[in-house]
Amino acid sequence: MLEKLRERLQAHAPRRLRLDLPQAAVLIPLVARPEPTLLFTPPRRAPLHS
Repeated sequence: MLEKLRERLQAHAPRRLRLDLPQAAVLIPLVARPEPTLLFTPPRRAPLHS
């Protein structure tokens, strides 16, 4: 699975969209674990402590 992902990422050609939208980032965590794992990140506007 990781090899297929590596091949697809290397073949990817990024493109710019001409839309008036805020910029965003994508986090792709790659972990070596036997079971699927979810990674939650807080929105930028959310307080870090409650």
